[in-house]
Amino acid sequence: MPNLGQRIIGTGFRVANGWVLTNQHVASEIMKDVAKRKEATLEHWFLEWSYPGESGGWSSTLKQAMLIVPLVAQGQAWLDVALVGYTYNAGDLDPTRVAEFADLSSLRVGRDVAICGYLGGNSLLRGIPGAPRFGPVVHSGVVSGVAPYDTANPRDLKAILTDFNTGGGFSGSPLFDPTSGRVMGVHHSGFNGGICGVGLPLDRVRVDGWINFVEIINSRGQKKTTFEMTGGGDIKVEHP
Repeated sequence: MPNLGQRIIGTGFRVANGWVLTNQHVASEIMKDVAKRKEATLEHWFLEWSYPGESGGWSSTLKQAMLIVPLVAQGQAWLDVALVGYTYNAGDLDPTRVAEFADLSSLRVGRDVAICGYLGGNSLLRGIPGAPRFGPVVHSGVVSGVAPYDTANPRDLKAILTDFNTGGGFSGSPLFDPTSGRVMGVHHSGFNGGICGVGLPLDRVRVDGWINFVEIINSRGQKKTTFEMTGGGDIKVEHP
């Protein structure tokens, strides 16, 4: 997600028409920048989608960020997610697609997993003298563990541990099945010096619940609200 100065601070992916999912700590960096500006708007921030070009390499398209909604539930700091809204018109010619999700019951230790994002932010794009442009980059590996444990109800899983190296810029990247491309989670942090990664399990039910909740409170014009969630992050009760 770059601003007009092309400062890439993290990764996100399209989860619905008009919505991108990323980490709450990525969204916080954007809001810190907005707070410094007198106009206090998101006009300097854009979502840039990268996708394989028809003749090789990467192509991209830009959309301006219009709304940022961190999903923070009291006592659940592990829920490091935020939704970024952008203007979507059904008639627009859009080369990108909404993410498809895997079934959480397929999330098991030892299965293949991949991640795609802007590792290092700008550093792999122009920070290496004489080197060609990289980004986004792809890592692959396996699911090393799930929490609280691998026999839990999949709807109560809070974390995925992966065995690939990670680093800044990967925050908000999708964790996906490398064969089908279906998303299994969102990466949010590294562990033990970045030698492995940690993510939050996701599926379509969970993400649609968040989007529906945000759209309800926006339609009511509410600035603040509270909500309860199940152990895995599903919205359980709304308190308007």
